[in-house]
Amino acid sequence: MKVITAKQWAHEFYNRYYKDAKISRLCEEREQIESKWTQATLKVSGNMGRSYRCKITNEESTAGGGRSDQRWVRSKTSVAFIEHENRSEDLSSELAKLCNDVSALKVLMTYVADRDFSANLRRIREHVGKAIRDHIGSFAGELLLMVGGYNNEDWMAYSFVVKSGKCNVCSIRLPKD
Repeated sequence: MKVITAKQWAHEFYNRYYKDAKISRLCEEREQIESKWTQATLKVSGNMGRSYRCKITNEESTAGGGRSDQRWVRSKTSVAFIEHENRSEDLSSELAKLCNDVSALKVLMTYVADRDFSANLRRIREHVGKAIRDHIGSFAGELLLMVGGYNNEDWMAYSFVVKSGKCNVCSIRLPKD
């Protein structure tokens, strides 16, 4: 079974996200209701998963407790585990679920304030890196971090992998117009 990489996922999601009619409408209206963003964003990723011939599950229990926002399953194997969190202030429970999951690809999508975007982005990257280092013995696969601003800042993407006992992070250049 072909594995979907963080880079492939990020590029395809990015391209689909801005072409989605519901997302466009939410952007135009500067929608403030977070659940509408979660629903629309997970619809985009779910449609993407179906294009990979995956069964999409939402809000199912995880092995370590809690619930997954979305999981892609193909041939009884978890291909991707996706967490969408509107607020980035405390990502501890999401990161614990992701770090302990068996999926080859784990995706965390979140948002930070546009003001001091770079500093907020750095804080999230460091938090994700620490969570992975705390799970260094059990972490497997690749974690994709996608961070957007609440209003003006576009998506940024990073891939985290463990190689030779170290957590490595790489920036993913998104195909912006």
